[in-house]
Amino acid sequence: MAGTALTALLGVVFWAIAARSAPAAEVGRDAALISALITLSAICQLNLVDAIVRFLPGVRHARQGRAILAAYGAAAAAGLLGGVAFVIVAPAVSDGLGFLGDDHLLAAGFVGSMALWAVFVLQDSALTAMRRATWVPLENGLFSLAKIALLPALVAAGSTHAVFLAWMLPTLLVVPVVNALLFARVLGPLRRAAPQEAAARTLAGRELVRFMAQDYGGFVFGQAAVTLVPLIVVARLGDAASAHFYMPFMLIVAFDLLFYNVTTSMTVEGAHDEASTPRLAATVVRRFLTILVPAALVIAAAAPVLLIPFGARYADAGAGALRLLALASIARAIVCLYVAVARLQGRGRAILAAQATVFVVVVALALALAGSLGLRGIALAWLAGNALVAVVVAPGLVALLRSGKAPAPAPEQTLDLP
Repeated sequence: MAGTALTALLGVVFWAIAARSAPAAEVGRDAALISALITLSAICQLNLVDAIVRFLPGVRHARQGRAILAAYGAAAAAGLLGGVAFVIVAPAVSDGLGFLGDDHLLAAGFVGSMALWAVFVLQDSALTAMRRATWVPLENGLFSLAKIALLPALVAAGSTHAVFLAWMLPTLLVVPVVNALLFARVLGPLRRAAPQEAAARTLAGRELVRFMAQDYGGFVFGQAAVTLVPLIVVARLGDAASAHFYMPFMLIVAFDLLFYNVTTSMTVEGAHDEASTPRLAATVVRRFLTILVPAALVIAAAAPVLLIPFGARYADAGAGALRLLALASIARAIVCLYVAVARLQGRGRAILAAQATVFVVVVALALALAGSLGLRGIALAWLAGNALVAVVVAPGLVALLRSGKAPAPAPEQTLDLP
């Protein structure tokens, strides 16, 4: 939570500088490009973010490094393929992304950034799975400060894609440094320690393949919803409207990560000790009721004030959308907890159904409401899709908390990676 809060705060500073130093059209264009990169990269990561958190604790110490490198390689390779496909297809289907077809250097940088960003994200999951989450705030804080330092210099140099470049260039330094520390300071001592006891229980064989395919499908739907919303804005309402929407949307996505990261830690601890799941879930609910809900209501009430750092035009255009997005965060937290519990239970189908429903409702309503309600219509679609699923899954979560029982483990639970 500390790492997420620090990254969100510095992210506000970054986008405030961008909004005040670059034209709105350039900010909106690069914001859409960054959103596309992050989400497309996430899809190409094959849901290894959650797989590392859920299953790495059950891999024997001697093979954890190999498992992490295999995940890096698979995600980076998929990222390169996805990046190539995007820079070829996107300009043909969207005039708003036509600049990718005209700037071959930028297109090549986007493709390379896809692979680099995959490793950047997965290393945080590896640190969390190894119970080194305290490293994450330092890493992300330095990354964010580097972005802020680079942005004014790139704008002054006249770069037409200063926002995108400032976002990606710091990863060239952060990725090798963090992984050197991960493999030398965390995995190295474990490999030299006494032999590990039997691996923690996880899924195996066909159950593992089926679960990961379903979990990945749910992840794709979830990420696609986050990505398509800004792209729908730029396609239906234009570059300037994209910039005005992206600022409140960026704030809310960062805010939602607070609760997502809590459930990620819950997944790690639950993977080590399944019997503790009800207690862990109860702790997460307390955080939800005492921190997230009041904070979401404050954001909704103070929406115009929170957008002032981006400029008066951004505050006027985005305040209404920010209020609706903040209320949606309450529903998203419920869905997020449900997904975490289902992941511990090995219920991939439930994860897929929940995320697919959010995606379908959000995208359908966003396309329907964008023309008549503008940015508020997009935000209303986001609220409606998440609220619908939250209402459906809430009774199951209440039953888990009342029962005090750990999730039933899936059958045949062993894991021994080659």
